[in-house]
Amino acid sequence: MAELAGTRAARVGTGCDLTGLLIVVLAVAVRDQLPHRRASGFAVVLLTLLGVALMLAAFRVDTPMLTGGSPATWHGWVHAIAFLLIIATGVLAPLTMALAVRGDAGWRPIAVVSIAASALFIVFLILPWGNATFLLAIVTLFGWIAALAARLATHHP
Repeated sequence: MAELAGTRAARVGTGCDLTGLLIVVLAVAVRDQLPHRRASGFAVVLLTLLGVALMLAAFRVDTPMLTGGSPATWHGWVHAIAFLLIIATGVLAPLTMALAVRGDAGWRPIAVVSIAASALFIVFLILPWGNATFLLAIVTLFGWIAALAARLATHHP
């Protein structure tokens, strides 16, 4: 049974690593396409930090953390810090992206989607329904990332 749990943890860790790496690649790709504003730089940095945080979230969570306890090992601490970074960047990255693309007709839909994603992310984190609303918050964040990637893939200046 322990082998099965270890295999599952390794698969989840690899998924977080790969997802985080792909988000960093997206940040690099979107960097040159955004309007040249200070907010664009911040948006790219926050998107990159989100990707890095997802890669760090691949570190194993400590068993006491599953029931609200504190981390007991270094990898538990890395996972906990990554979680906090995901929460912060999940709110701030879409907002800064909306600021970066404001007033640009080609990016207008992403500005609206970004504000909505950030607002929904906050609402889902506040709702007291446990893991279900946290999952909805993460799905909202990934939906925003998918919309950003789709915009990048289909828009040719």
